[in-house]
Amino acid sequence: MTPFVLEGTRPRVVRPRRVQALRFEVSGHVVVSAKVRHQGTQANNFLRRALREGRRAGY
Repeated sequence: MTPFVLEGTRPRVVRPRRVQALRFEVSGHVVVSAKVRHQGTQANNFLRRALREGRRAGY
């Protein structure tokens, strides 16, 4: 899980593996779809920032 948070992910198509459709909610409405275009996630290197801030504070 950590590499996905630290480095981010690329855009991709998500398809169900063991069922025929994906089911989720958007703004309170149930949506059923055979595939979803996931936009990817932006990298969040919180560990590097925490270490840098800790060094600056003298820890």
